Amino acid sequence: MLSGEASQCGFECDFEDGLTCEHCGARAHAAVVQRSRLEFLADTGSEEDLLGTADAIQFFPDAPPQPASREVNLITANGAVMGSQTITTAVPEFGKNLEFYVLDDTPPVCSVGKRCMEDGFGFYWPPFKSPYFVSPSGERIKCTMRGK
Repeated sequence: MLSGEASQCGFECDFEDGLTCEHCGARAHAAVVQRSRLEFLADTGSEEDLLGTADAIQFFPDAPPQPASREVNLITANGAVMGSQTITTAVPEFGKNLEFYVLDDTPPVCSVGKRCMEDGFGFYWPPFKSPYFVSPSGERIKCTMRGK
């Protein structure tokens, strides 16, 4: 289940495409940041930036996964997994290269906590409005809501 949000039918499923309940077709709500044609979930519950193997192959064919400098144990919707491979790529919206752990089956995830705690960004979600990041230099990076 995406971000612990219950679907309309009440069934906590794995959301095949990351946002649609495979039982009732309801859409989960998620804030996303877009890099080129790839959208990343802005996830407050993930300590790491994540990328699925299929997305890594499709969007970063010239950057094969490398052994991670630090392996991590992750608790995901699919259970516990070990993050042992990463891809490092430029994400212009954040003004730097980001290291993504490559997992077999995960939506693209941008860790809100990592941006705030390690990179000095702010993250704000005003009532009735779309959320946004604020860079250390004060630039706003708007997130788009999907599934609403």
